[in-house]
Amino acid sequence: MLDGVRYEFLHWGRERGLAQSGDAIAAVDVAIGKELWNLQVYAAQSDPAEEFDAQEVFITEITVHPAATVLLLKNERRQSFGINLADRSVAVVS
Repeated sequence: MLDGVRYEFLHWGRERGLAQSGDAIAAVDVAIGKELWNLQVYAAQSDPAEEFDAQEVFITEITVHPAATVLLLKNERRQSFGINLADRSVAVVS
């Protein structure tokens, strides 16, 4: 949580109209419980010959960078991403 905003996984994003289930986060205003925005962090590659649900790659960790301007995320494949909170741009982190 940062400045009254909680950042959380959207593990069932497809049920909310997003392209995939495990690749998105939401920012929620804690005081009023309202979602402020959501963001697809990455697009997982899928094989049409395989079951779609089995190919989902879920976000497993969200932390706030000490500078409090970036969210750091990891997924099940141990890939890391940074989200700039000012403009919501996403970068792969090595």
